[in-house]
Amino acid sequence: MLTPRQSSRPGWLLAIPTLIVLLLMPPHANGETIVLWVLFAILTGFALNFGLTFTEGEINAAYTVGIMAFLTLAEPDDMGAALWAVAVGSLGGMLIREGQRLYAKGENNRKVLLQKTWEPALRTASQLTLGLAVAGWAYQRLDGDLPLRSFSAGDSLPILALVGIYLAVYLATVVLNIRQNAIPVHQLDEVVRLNWQSLIGVLLVPLPQAILGAVAYHGVSLLAFSLMVIGFALLVVGVQGLSQIQHRYEGQLQEIMTITAVSNAMRSNLELQALLQTIYLQVATLLDIKNFSVVLYDPSSRYLTFPLNIRAGQSEQRPGREAGKGLIERIITTRNPLLIQQEAWSSAEKMDGGFIEFPAYSWLGVPLPAQTRVSGAIVVWSDGPQRQFTAKDERLLMTIAVQAGFAIENAQLYEQASDRIRQLRTLTRVSAQLSSTLDAQQVLDRIGPYAQQVVGASASAIFMWWDEDKQTIALVRSNGLKHDPPYPLLTSETNLSHRQQPLIITDSRTDTRAAEMRTILDQDGKRSWVEVLMRNPEDILGVLVVYYDMPHPHGDEDIEVLRTFANQAALAISNAQLYSSKDAALSRRVDQLTLLEELSHDLFSTQLERDEIFQRVLKRAAEGTGAHAAVLTLKEDHRPAEQVAALGYTRELLAKSENLNRISKHVFDTGDATLVPDVKADPTFATPRTETRSLLCVPLLRDIQ
Repeated sequence: MLTPRQSSRPGWLLAIPTLIVLLLMPPHANGETIVLWVLFAILTGFALNFGLTFTEGEINAAYTVGIMAFLTLAEPDDMGAALWAVAVGSLGGMLIREGQRLYAKGENNRKVLLQKTWEPALRTASQLTLGLAVAGWAYQRLDGDLPLRSFSAGDSLPILALVGIYLAVYLATVVLNIRQNAIPVHQLDEVVRLNWQSLIGVLLVPLPQAILGAVAYHGVSLLAFSLMVIGFALLVVGVQGLSQIQHRYEGQLQEIMTITAVSNAMRSNLELQALLQTIYLQVATLLDIKNFSVVLYDPSSRYLTFPLNIRAGQSEQRPGREAGKGLIERIITTRNPLLIQQEAWSSAEKMDGGFIEFPAYSWLGVPLPAQTRVSGAIVVWSDGPQRQFTAKDERLLMTIAVQAGFAIENAQLYEQASDRIRQLRTLTRVSAQLSSTLDAQQVLDRIGPYAQQVVGASASAIFMWWDEDKQTIALVRSNGLKHDPPYPLLTSETNLSHRQQPLIITDSRTDTRAAEMRTILDQDGKRSWVEVLMRNPEDILGVLVVYYDMPHPHGDEDIEVLRTFANQAALAISNAQLYSSKDAALSRRVDQLTLLEELSHDLFSTQLERDEIFQRVLKRAAEGTGAHAAVLTLKEDHRPAEQVAALGYTRELLAKSENLNRISKHVFDTGDATLVPDVKADPTFATPRTETRSLLCVPLLRDIQ
């Protein structure tokens, strides 16, 4: 008979009317009848244990034993012996079958064992017993012979009614149970459509043997009955064996077709996400799962990513993490599949360092092999006991994973090649754009956004040193950040000239080096970053930092591209700075020549008093050098030096300016120009004017030989 599997509904609803029927029809048996009663009870249990199992249910020939028992044991208006034989046999047979099944799965919880064995046993016994009671009542109403001693044309209608009503009542209770357990009816239709030959073989082939068995017992001989019973048992076993063989080969054919479809799809698809989606759809069809995850492992950064994660049939994003201890890591490290058939969540916690990402009842993970390593894993899991993975599931998933592993590796290589082409194209384009301007400010404005385009970052910052000793660094640009970022970790290192590799923070929440920076960067939602030195051929100018929103593994080729860009950016900055300095020097020289021309015109075009000439000369000198104050000192032969003009100095300050006299005397004695870059660092030439930071003193020469 067809019965649903793993029903969560108890069998008490049907057990109550069944018990009432059995109590109203107690068995009346003598010694011979007891032997038959025991025989039919055993045959019923035997038939229940030799059924054909499907995903949605199973079929068996137990109802044909009930028909044989009814036609053999029942008397007019007394079918108690047949009903009790079927009830006891089906109850015992189901208890044995379910107990063996649960024991094979490792179930050791006594309460769970009792619940999972008694519920299906009561349900099956009730369905078989009630169906036989209704069908037997109809058989008697149609004046069918009891017991059946011979078979004639007149017995055809009662027997057809007996078989038809028995099947109808039984299947009605099965469908009712299916609806109660929310099992889609189309699944039952699919089973019938795909396995109608097996259904006919199991349900109808043993039926003539059952009818003839009753006739043989009453109308032929005990030996003939015994042969019929033995033949019936062999027929049940044979039909079940043939059906299982057919079912197994059909399943293998379906597996081969699915694996072939997966293989073809994987060979024809080099886009990673589309490939992963194809793998999921095929695995979901083959294993009937709704929870699926592909894990990819980067050995260089020891980082796990989850490019495809399906939970309850819906795709959801899942952040990557650094590899640590867990069942996924165990699969990747050992390169072996791992199956936890039941209670996976609690079982994983008992393993050494084992944990799983989500609560799961049954859990299966297999490695994704590549050419020389394991590139990741495929993981499937179930939320409840209605789906428990087996060794067969493990074998199938491993077969798919072998093909998927190489296909994923090819897709990754294709994706890396595509990304590299895109990066190089972007690098070429932005390098040209950086070099297209010699404005230092525009160069700094462009570096951050261009760096983000090259490496796919979400934010950037540029820090530059202001002194040759690399002691003072400042943030000069930031892009994509709402707050000023913390200073780079590289600035705390010594001997930066020997450092070649960038500093990489894959995940700020797990990297202890980022502990002090985490609070600031969390405000902008940044989890990962790379710090790279900006070098020109002669010096280190600063640090370029690119930031990522999520933990981000960084491949060697990505780092090399970023280093190349940072060096090109440093060269663009150097060129812009050099151009700016040369342009500024040229501008100053032009301004100085213009001032000299204007001074010459002023001095020689009009007649000026001596003091006015001094003032104009001093004013033009201050304008030409950008000075804020100036003093003109003249010295005649054998006479002391005299301050003849001043700008920015009062008489009181000039009276206190001994240091000005000192530097003037030094120039008078040597005839060389003297520059004091910082008077605070050289107090010898400190002036009474507190604002003064630098001094320049040049001689006015005449009669030069």
